Amino acid sequence: MKGALRGRIYFLVMLLGCSISFQGCVEKITLPLAAEVSIWNMLQQLPEHSTLVSALERAGLKVDLDTQGPFTLFAPDNAAFARYLENQLNNNINMIPIPELRNLLLFHLSPGRLLSKNMQTGSILTFLQNQRLNLTVSRSGVILDRNSNVTEADLDGINGTIHLIDNILTPEPAN
Repeated sequence: MKGALRGRIYFLVMLLGCSISFQGCVEKITLPLAAEVSIWNMLQQLPEHSTLVSALERAGLKVDLDTQGPFTLFAPDNAAFARYLENQLNNNINMIPIPELRNLLLFHLSPGRLLSKNMQTGSILTFLQNQRLNLTVSRSGVILDRNSNVTEADLDGINGTIHLIDNILTPEPAN
């Protein structure tokens, strides 16, 4: 009994000693918890979404994404914007008229916080007037409007949730 107890104490002392010696070698990095930052601040930390950040600033949506909510943002990456701009015969996001850009971005934004575990096949309301976004949910993932996959889900911030996607979502043309 004494030998087993002595062995456990010896193990704990060794573990503590190793832990203390390694702490001096490792730089401690402290990141804020996602729930403590806005979805705007989270987006700015994603270099592969820098085009989206620029577009949101240009369209005047930065303040809303930083201070309002809750929102669900379907965030296309830079490659998605490059393909979209190429299809539009345009290579610069700044060449898209602001009202058109704003409508395009509002179609990627939904009121409320929609986590992946609560997604169901069907449609959800977007901030673009009278436009709904179609979701297809299966075991293999979530597809939006038959052309965009959710590549990473549930980046949760203080004022909403971001789902990273691989294509631009295009709303139906206005009547």
